[in-house]
Amino acid sequence: MVEILRIGHLDSTGVCLDLGHAHISVGIADAISTLGPRILSVHVHDNHGEKDEHLWPGDGDIDWPRAVKALLGLAASPAIVLEPHQSLSEIANADLTARIAQSFALFA
Repeated sequence: MVEILRIGHLDSTGVCLDLGHAHISVGIADAISTLGPRILSVHVHDNHGEKDEHLWPGDGDIDWPRAVKALLGLAASPAIVLEPHQSLSEIANADLTARIAQSFALFA
């Protein structure tokens, strides 16, 4: 991705870092290190490192304290977009509110 941006002379173009995808591929720390100041938004979901499960943060095996610390180390705070699986309709409203609060509390 960085090479495409470089070749295209897209010096002011930002990127969206998908934490679940990074966890499956290069690793979150490497993705943040590589994309650094270009990261403008982050898609937040979890998985077990093998497929794109879109689990709630904490339901997979992403090291959330380490991931959050790396994100907080960026010069500019990216927009955080919660991206769980589409099965939200199966969760009771009170449980859904609690899960959303728990997810965003990771970044507080």
